Amino acid sequence: MARIIRRKKTIFLDDSIREYLFTGETPPHNTPGFSLYADNRFFDWTHTATEKAWREHREQLLREWKEQGKEGLPWAARVYDA
Repeated sequence: MARIIRRKKTIFLDDSIREYLFTGETPPHNTPGFSLYADNRFFDWTHTATEKAWREHREQLLREWKEQGKEGLPWAARVYDA
């Protein structure tokens, strides 16, 4: 019997997902960020999809945060890196 190999699904960043991971605020409707927010808020109580997106793109997002001159840490860093 052959084993089934499952490929990891990559969560691609767009502006709505970036803003959600930076601020934790509800993204606009009909955007990928809102889908991620809704899945975590209403269906996935463990927040695994949001945490996966954060862990997958953490370095890039922290670099962008610092380049924008913002102080402190993004919302996702405070939640998932604690």
